[in-house]
Amino acid sequence: MRKTVLKKATTMLLALVLLLSMSSITALAEELEQNDVLVTVSDAGDYDVTDDPAADNADNDDIAGGQVEHELSDQEFIEEHAAEPQTRDLQPAGRRSASDAEDAGGLDESNLVEAQIGTDGQWGLEQSRARFTQQNIPAVANVTGRLTTSNLQSQYSFSITGGTKAMYLQFLSGEHTYTLALFQFVPSANQYLFTGVQLAPSNTSTSIVNLPNGQYILAVIHNGWVGTDYNIRMNAANPAGMNRVFLSANLQTAVHSESDNSYIYINGAGYYIPSEYRRTSNISGSWGYDVMESILDQFAGFDPLGIVTYRVQNHGDSTFITSNNALVIRVGQGTSVFGHRSRRVTNSMGQVIEREFNFNDGKGQVTPRRLDWRDINDKNILIYCLDRQEFIDWAGPANLFARNRPSPTMTIVLDFDNRLRNYLG
Repeated sequence: MRKTVLKKATTMLLALVLLLSMSSITALAEELEQNDVLVTVSDAGDYDVTDDPAADNADNDDIAGGQVEHELSDQEFIEEHAAEPQTRDLQPAGRRSASDAEDAGGLDESNLVEAQIGTDGQWGLEQSRARFTQQNIPAVANVTGRLTTSNLQSQYSFSITGGTKAMYLQFLSGEHTYTLALFQFVPSANQYLFTGVQLAPSNTSTSIVNLPNGQYILAVIHNGWVGTDYNIRMNAANPAGMNRVFLSANLQTAVHSESDNSYIYINGAGYYIPSEYRRTSNISGSWGYDVMESILDQFAGFDPLGIVTYRVQNHGDSTFITSNNALVIRVGQGTSVFGHRSRRVTNSMGQVIEREFNFNDGKGQVTPRRLDWRDINDKNILIYCLDRQEFIDWAGPANLFARNRPSPTMTIVLDFDNRLRNYLG
């Protein structure tokens, strides 16, 4: 009986010791876990302590085989996953994550000339020749390309000379994560820095910015996805500050004029525009004389439409008015018209057999007057020879010299966004 009681007491003591040991092990594990130390507890009750920082980054939240892992705080989770490439369930054909590149992809920040862009982060120009392509483009350009896993950035360099220019810019792409950014070379920093101009792909919007003399780079930058085509349209040929502007839809033609229409620029080439169209003729002989004058000035609705080759027979003779490089300009209601004719014809006896003296225009309307509702259906266009820099004709029924002559022949060289065809019908 005594042995039995002693045996039971010994068993209870051993159980108490074992219970206290397990409690100590559990408390130690909890303390180590709180200090970001990985604790592994075996089935036998043994434990290992691992102070390996790599264990802190494990992303398996499960508990398996008795293993307990450190759980990341919210801030640690954000910092750890901030640089992960974006993924989507569906990818268009040919579209790849930039991380598919053999060199781990993405923008290698150690090779960038960084420039602050708003508050969203930093972008810059790739410096590793193995990761980008670069080419020079003129001030008027229409280029297409594609970013790939081996061409993570496309750079287009151009220069502005001869004073500040107005740059018109369009960026088109089916990849909405692409960005077109403009950089300018800053001599004091000896590098290209971001200008603050950035475009997301759009099929409709046109960005306008004035650029001073300097060297520039337009860079197409990815944001995790490559493999989609893009199109850049740019026109930076004309001086800035002019308030009358026409742009073709693809920006390959830009026409600027001053408010008084005295000067006009077409893709950087400047032309002086006279303030009036005036033509006179004075024909005389033994038969008498014929004096005509037709003037169009104080232009209203001044609207360049296109460039053509032009040919029309002169009034009253077999000569022709011609130009292989003529600008067609529409004028509208409010433009001033003046016409005058003085004509006298005598016979062999010196007797006057015909006489005409009036201030009518070619439509028989008394002048001076302005084009108005009576002329709304007329095609009043001025023909300006770009080579000779002068008006050579006014094709409109109110012009005295346009009466009784064949219609002009025009071959369109450059139609400003179909406006010439639409106007002439």
